[in-house]
Amino acid sequence: MAIKKMDNIYDDFTDCKRILREITLMRKLRHPCVVDLIEICHAKDPEKFATIYVVMEFAESDLKKLVKSNITLEILHI
Repeated sequence: MAIKKMDNIYDDFTDCKRILREITLMRKLRHPCVVDLIEICHAKDPEKFATIYVVMEFAESDLKKLVKSNITLEILHI
C-alpha cells in the first residue's frame, strides 16, 4: 500500500482541478498496469479541510522516474 498526501488542495484552482481529475480517473481505471485506488481519507474537521490522503496499491517505481531515466523500455515494459 502507498499513501499520497495532498496538502492545501484549495489554494490553487488549477491544482484543485488536477487533483479531482486524478482521483476521478483512478476510481474508473481498472487495468493490471495501473495502480488501484483503495481509499480516500480526509480531515475529520470539515472546517479545516485542506489535506487529503489517497491510499493506493504500491508500485515499485513511478512513471515520472521512468521517463526521466535513460533506459530504453522493452515491449514487455511498455
